[in-house]
Amino acid sequence: MWKELFWITNPHLADKVKSVYTVWLPKVMYGKPSIFKEWLRDESDVDELLKAEIEHRKVSLVPKESNNALSLTDDAIAEFANIERQLAEAKERSKEMRDGLLLAMKENGVKSFKCDRFMLTRVIPSGEPAYTLDTERLKDEHPEIWEEYKKEKKQSESLRIKLY
Repeated sequence: MWKELFWITNPHLADKVKSVYTVWLPKVMYGKPSIFKEWLRDESDVDELLKAEIEHRKVSLVPKESNNALSLTDDAIAEFANIERQLAEAKERSKEMRDGLLLAMKENGVKSFKCDRFMLTRVIPSGEPAYTLDTERLKDEHPEIWEEYKKEKKQSESLRIKLY
């Protein structure tokens, strides 16, 4: 739409414009701002956007032909954000309940609790010190030992989610 309006209001610049860039500034929950070179929608897209505006409908404005853009419906975005928010809240409630149950078990000297839905077992430290290996220091100070004993760890692709 902006391109159409630009050419209508600036026909004298038609020969001077060499490249067109689109800056996408979404709400924080919809992604990060992006710049797309030469994102030129055809007239049917502009017509669809205008019709949607007149009919008070929402349409996705994510560029269709971009390698770094993902087009999701507003309903899908809202549902996913809602599920992730509920999951984060449930995890927080679970942590609070776990902490409370552990404290109650400790105060009452209970080592395990079993019911028809779950079993709780209080893991009591043995009193012996626990150790970890300072791998960064080993790698820096004794690279030959590091090389001899290191093991490759398979990494899988994942999705990081940040809630707003």
